[in-house]
Amino acid sequence: RECNYGKYNAQSSAIVEPMQEKMITERFSEGESYEDVKARISDFIEFLKQNYDGKSVAIPVVKPKVVADPTGCGDAYRGGLLYGLSEGRDLVTACRMGALCATYSIEKEGTQNHTFTMDEFEERL
Repeated sequence: RECNYGKYNAQSSAIVEPMQEKMITERFSEGESYEDVKARISDFIEFLKQNYDGKSVAIPVVKPKVVADPTGCGDAYRGGLLYGLSEGRDLVTACRMGALCATYSIEKEGTQNHTFTMDEFEERL
């Protein structure tokens, strides 16, 4: 997610938007500020420059068992990628985790109807 809105995650934009200007420097309750986001992204970009500048990396996809609905697969990819990075996985593995989350997502109708255990996930990874 671009910003951790803390207790406002998944809340209506009508609730969050009026707070946005204030939250440039102040953190959302149990979340982060937009300045925190800027620092986190800056650190990540610096990491990429130091470790992957000028390199090409192929990230294989995991073939879906069935393609039911592609809606939400980009969000699922990003979630898997960010989860992998937050767990200390290297960038290539984190990207593969994102690709697998996207695969799980497109195998089901709807954007959040897929489920898996970590054992199932690791086996398929």
